[in-house]
Amino acid sequence: AWQKAIWQKPTFKVICFDIGQGDASLLQTPTGKTILIDAGPASPGYDAGERIILPYLQRAGIKRLDAVFITHPHLDHFGGLPSILAKIEVENIFFADTSYESESFQDLIDILQKLEVPVHIAQRGQVLNNFRPVKVWIAGPNPSDAKRQDHLNHASLALQIRYGKTAVLFTGDTESPGEQQLLAYRDLLDSDLLQVGHHGSKTSSSQAFLEQVTPKFAVLSLGAFNRFQHPAPEVTAKLAALGCDTLRTDLSGAFVFSSNGERITRIK
Repeated sequence: AWQKAIWQKPTFKVICFDIGQGDASLLQTPTGKTILIDAGPASPGYDAGERIILPYLQRAGIKRLDAVFITHPHLDHFGGLPSILAKIEVENIFFADTSYESESFQDLIDILQKLEVPVHIAQRGQVLNNFRPVKVWIAGPNPSDAKRQDHLNHASLALQIRYGKTAVLFTGDTESPGEQQLLAYRDLLDSDLLQVGHHGSKTSSSQAFLEQVTPKFAVLSLGAFNRFQHPAPEVTAKLAALGCDTLRTDLSGAFVFSSNGERITRIK
């Protein structure tokens, strides 16, 4: 019986999908709530929502998402969402406070309005307790950066999700200037798992930021032989020097992690 009791200890699960050049991760809380952070790319002939995320949700018996966070309105982060919305109920969606406009993003907003999905603007410093015992902390962006039209990556949401003593950090495509803003939080940034910013581009993952986060696992979500030549060799070298386990979706596929509140382990 004791073995069964240990086995049934509530766990927090993180799935980093292999969706090519883009980002998409699913979080499942110990109470069964589901959070999607970004929804991968869509282009003619390939839709990450239809091809990868939706089939996973259906196989797992997930019929609704309690929250969706879109870190910023670039197509490689939200392109797959319309396909998901067609089949899965979404309770809430969160965006950074950006006034960015594009045809594809406006199409998404139109779909959300038609489906009457509540849309929220995530503000830096907010802590969302709707997912207890898991907490979602909005660490960025700086409100003035969110409005920058010239460089949308600076408007990326930075989210830290905590369960017990463990933490997972997602920074979208936040680049070095945004990372500098986050450094003001000092030890609060410490996280066991880091979704490496901007797919391992050299414009992100500054040394001071990585040293503050000190991740045990660093996940790089990127497409094989991508035209951006991500990840930058200097980024993978920095991660190696920190001694963290660097995991690339282009080389190893999807990753699954589990936290019991004390520590995070990789289970796939």
